[in-house]
Amino acid sequence: MEIWRTELTVSEAYIQDNYVFKLISKSEIIAYYSYHHLPENGACLENLFVLPEYIGKGIGHFLMQDFIKRIKKENISFIQLDADPNAEKFYSKLGFKVIDKKATSIPGRFMPVMKWILE
Repeated sequence: MEIWRTELTVSEAYIQDNYVFKLISKSEIIAYYSYHHLPENGACLENLFVLPEYIGKGIGHFLMQDFIKRIKKENISFIQLDADPNAEKFYSKLGFKVIDKKATSIPGRFMPVMKWILE
């Protein structure tokens, strides 16, 4: 995790420039997601993070439902994201398709670029 500290840090400037929503339980932030708009009525889901001890409890699906509800109100027609390779299955179950792959800062490691066209 230490080698990705800079990449994973959510700064005040980032929060000002993007839409960021957090989920709090007992005064602790346990999950969050963030996105920004793309050209041609798109949205880029930048982050969807759940603390490891809360994974598998439906929180990721809850956040995605909230995200989709919000962007539908904005007349967004598609969502694009760079998925962690371990999260590809999660996004595939929701309807996302792999459209490309993107190199990471780790040599030889790639993240799937995924897209979902909203109806």
